[in-house]
Amino acid sequence: MRKLISVASLPMALSLTLSVFILVGCADTPKTNSIPSTPLATPTPVSGSYPSSNGAMARGNIQGTGVYDTRPLVQLPSEAWRFQSNQSYRNSVPASVPAIVSDTVYFGTYDDTMYALDTTTGSIRWRCYICQEGMRSPSIAGGITYVPGMDERLYTFESKTGAPRWSFSIRDPSKPAALFSDPLVDGGTVYVGCDRDAFFAIDGATGKVKWRFDASGWVSAPAIANGTLYFGGRRVGGHDQMYIYAVDQATGKEKWRVPMTQNGLKDSRGGLQGTPAVAGGVVYAATWDDGLLALDATTGQKKWQYAAGSTILDAPAVAYGTVYITDNGSLVALDAITGQEKWKAGDENTGFSTTAPIVAGNVVYFTSTGYTSLPFFFVAQPDKGGYIYAVDAQTGKQLWRHKVNSLIEYSPTIFDGSLYYGDEDGYLHALR
Repeated sequence: MRKLISVASLPMALSLTLSVFILVGCADTPKTNSIPSTPLATPTPVSGSYPSSNGAMARGNIQGTGVYDTRPLVQLPSEAWRFQSNQSYRNSVPASVPAIVSDTVYFGTYDDTMYALDTTTGSIRWRCYICQEGMRSPSIAGGITYVPGMDERLYTFESKTGAPRWSFSIRDPSKPAALFSDPLVDGGTVYVGCDRDAFFAIDGATGKVKWRFDASGWVSAPAIANGTLYFGGRRVGGHDQMYIYAVDQATGKEKWRVPMTQNGLKDSRGGLQGTPAVAGGVVYAATWDDGLLALDATTGQKKWQYAAGSTILDAPAVAYGTVYITDNGSLVALDAITGQEKWKAGDENTGFSTTAPIVAGNVVYFTSTGYTSLPFFFVAQPDKGGYIYAVDAQTGKQLWRHKVNSLIEYSPTIFDGSLYYGDEDGYLHALR
């Protein structure tokens, strides 16, 4: 079994424990060396009425299925605009899945800045400087943007203006620096895990903790269905066992837990990879050592398992009775009931998939990046570029593929026929 290492990400990860994190201000104090958006084309209006996307969080909805309720991008796109935050800073690259509400796209960068951009032009609506080394993916609900900084704090901002609201800290000087997962907001409560063996339910208006659940490892973002939270741990430090958990949404009381195999090295990323997805009474979980697990959502009993002993690097998408996962450079479609393979799309010889697939309409989108093959490892090489693929959700037939310049570390987001993604060339891109 070959694992994936991103050469570009290693210095950044190693620098986390040496960094000092400071909240220094918002849109009223812009950096003088910021580079504005570069318009590349005038968008072409498309007729038709479509519902708004629920893409205000990283997996499209609270069930974590990766499905965006919006108009798909079916034809081969062109680049409408690109935005670069700070050309002079080496870490000025997008560090999150973009979140979109109405006409604004929100994302963070590794150069400490949270941005809100106009979706049509790419122009800046506001920006806030949060902390060095960046942040994780934002979630937006009730006019508030929730974003975890990599300084052990969860920050909140007014979505329209960028004005700060409150922050919640898990900082403990006696312990190593900790990171949050991507947050999920439902019913006025923020649900977020962290790599200090804990999962929190936090009041979205005040920042007060409603309850805390003690787990193991780096606790993932949850999926929510029928009043139950589903999340899991990923190995950090010397943990001997990782679990997938089902927890009551209102009280934080555990309903069940399922252990995950730990076949990897002691310092491997054993455990859950990405967010679980819940659909049709089944929890689908991508893991480092167990492949893809399908568990009964009520009992935790295993229904089926795909590619046991293999690594599925990121979260699955679920739609049309099908579970979509990225494996090597391919998109694999599995029957959601049986786990049997339906078809594969893409080409593992041209890239390696490093992000979770997403779905809009009858189209599935996934990414790949260039790599070099070494014994026991695939080493991602951002300078080799890669592709974004769009395939028919029923057949896997390729509709188009778009060449990208560098490694795409986080899944794209789709909204009203436009696809937004960031890559390590330092830009957020808009395709139409």
